[in-house]
Amino acid sequence: MREVVVDQKKCLAYGVCMMTEPAVFDLPDDDDVAHVVRQPENDDEWANTIEAVVQCPAAAIAIVDV
Repeated sequence: MREVVVDQKKCLAYGVCMMTEPAVFDLPDDDDVAHVVRQPENDDEWANTIEAVVQCPAAAIAIVDV
């Protein structure tokens, strides 16, 4: 099984992930880092999440095996 994680120490709150897959990522107004609000649930969400990993300027997102 795989899981999406955001490295809170690397995240610089660019918001690219949230724009790429808003169902999976959120950038709360009261926080300075992105969060995974839920794991991708279908192929389209996984494809967008992988794109968010690639596009993240801070390289703060990873997909890990759990």
